[in-house]
Amino acid sequence: MKKLFSLLTLALLTMSAWAATEVTINFGDLYTENTMLADVSPITVDGVSLTFDKNTGSTAPQYYQNGNNARIYAGNTMTVEADCPITNIAFTYSSGTYYFESNCVSVGTYEDGAWTGTASSILFTNSTTHQVRITSMVVTLDEGDPVVTVNAPTFSPAACNFDESISVTLTAEEGATISYSTDGLAWTPYTAPIVLTETTTIYAKAAKNGVESSVVSATYTLNEPVSGDAIVFIPGDYEAVTNSPFSVTKNGVTIACTSGTITDEQFRFFKSQTTTISSTVGAITKIEFTCTANGSAQYGPGCFTTETGAYVVDGKVGTWTGNATSVEFVSSSNQVRATQVVVYIDGETPSVSAPVFDPTSCTFTGSQVVALSCETEGAAIYYSINDGEYLPYNAPFTLTATSTVKAYAELNGAQSAVNSATYTKRVEVTSVADANALGNKVDFVYYGDVAVTYQWYNANNQYYSTWIVDEQGNAGLIYGKQVPVLNQGDVIAEEWEAQKTTYNGIPEFQYPNNVVASGETWTINPVELTAVTTDDVNKYIIMKGQTITADATDTTGRRYYNADSLVVYNQFGVQLPAFEEGKTYDVIAIATIYHNAPELYIISATEVQGTDVMRGDVDQNQSVSIADVTALIDILLGGGQAPAEADCNLDQNVNIADVTALIDFLLTGNWAD
Repeated sequence: MKKLFSLLTLALLTMSAWAATEVTINFGDLYTENTMLADVSPITVDGVSLTFDKNTGSTAPQYYQNGNNARIYAGNTMTVEADCPITNIAFTYSSGTYYFESNCVSVGTYEDGAWTGTASSILFTNSTTHQVRITSMVVTLDEGDPVVTVNAPTFSPAACNFDESISVTLTAEEGATISYSTDGLAWTPYTAPIVLTETTTIYAKAAKNGVESSVVSATYTLNEPVSGDAIVFIPGDYEAVTNSPFSVTKNGVTIACTSGTITDEQFRFFKSQTTTISSTVGAITKIEFTCTANGSAQYGPGCFTTETGAYVVDGKVGTWTGNATSVEFVSSSNQVRATQVVVYIDGETPSVSAPVFDPTSCTFTGSQVVALSCETEGAAIYYSINDGEYLPYNAPFTLTATSTVKAYAELNGAQSAVNSATYTKRVEVTSVADANALGNKVDFVYYGDVAVTYQWYNANNQYYSTWIVDEQGNAGLIYGKQVPVLNQGDVIAEEWEAQKTTYNGIPEFQYPNNVVASGETWTINPVELTAVTTDDVNKYIIMKGQTITADATDTTGRRYYNADSLVVYNQFGVQLPAFEEGKTYDVIAIATIYHNAPELYIISATEVQGTDVMRGDVDQNQSVSIADVTALIDILLGGGQAPAEADCNLDQNVNIADVTALIDFLLTGNWAD
């Protein structure tokens, strides 16, 4: 018996250990004042640690008491780690567009505010141009299975400074594959040593049998010359080149010749060829060529000409002076043979303003004209579309597809920073079904007719919810401030614009624009349903003969249930009858989703009367007269609950059309149908 009890106890303990654990991290509970998050990293809460890093951003991550949120700026990183597998991370963001995007993670999947996967370390990188503001996060840990780990890759050499270039080798444990990245977002399989010629941070991770290691990084820094440095190029320091283009680089300065030779003693720059000396580390203020011949004699420095700066020849030495990041020399009369080239760097790059885009990044319909300008007088502008070849900019150009444009300006060999702008073309759709099927955060323009089924104004956030239906019966929801007051049946004019967004499982058309009534109207009748599924979301429906029961535990008094436990919620704050036991009601509502389950936002409820209902007897005095017209108008003007007798045209709605039907009956003695 004792053995059996021990086994049962062990089983219970084992089952308890296998249970998933949720760790809630609320930044407002951690700090009471503004805090630099990188300075207090790692932050550990119940076995979960968070490490924040400035990374490539211009501003370091910080907790702000105003809003009680962690602000992760563009380019910043956040690493979430635990000793056991993490399977889910659910974020709660501050209001507004402050959220991670789908390409932000090093492992697993991130979508709609939640990360899923299995890893003990996840690197989040803010790939957006705005701040990510997190108020809290819930981390789910799987404590049942032992942690299967893979060792992170190692770097050889380790992080260091270098001159000209460096080759970095990555190694991992046997059987593991390696991926690397230079921005923490886009990953490339590692197959050979990585050659770097500029300051770079390399991120790396290993994978084996479906398990990924943590992400490690190393930064390799190019040694930059200080002001006044002389960078000396000697031919014997470089691999020999015979009769071909060549390029040599040292400390951020490059000598490139379109055709020439390198021997142990000489750089030979052939006749009629161009030699470009450029710098990425500062302005070039002087260049000295020491040659094998004097002055303008054959192979001497006098065979060079240039249109930039001043060039003076004194014996075997040709000296250029000026201020530029790139200088071109042409060996015009004969080749130049130099035994040494010395380049002097000032350290102050000539200032050239980056081009300005007009308009800046935007969304467009049809086509978009883009103009470029530069504040630096006389600067030439060059632009590239979707990383294509850079072209000289002479006049505004037209885009007809989604494009990213990059541009820089150049003056006297000095080049500005590269600016970029993205122009997103809206997708053209002709049905609500096509719009609902678009991916999350896709902009579109709508061609075709839709009509309003119901509109509700939320006074708290000053937004309109406008439910619509197209000619095929597909239902949708337009949500936003830029919507006018519309009536049921109003047809919306073509070419309205919005962004398809999925919110809590509901497809919505947010950030609407150009939503206006066309002047046409449709007769809108609710779709009759006997049951509601998630496929009916946003439909304008009627469910007849429903028994309705109030939720006694709901303190708001707005939650009800039908006989099938379908939630009927008074979202719109309408006046409802006192639902009585034993009675049934015809319910008109908008079908929606809440907590992944179908629900109704009730619009009206009409008690189902027995067979003794007298059509048109609005005042219920067992006769139909002009007094019933007055009673019906009073109901329509006052918003009171209409009895079943008021549905004079039998269309399941009570509106002005019923007044017309009632008057016709009093005049003719017959109902029109």
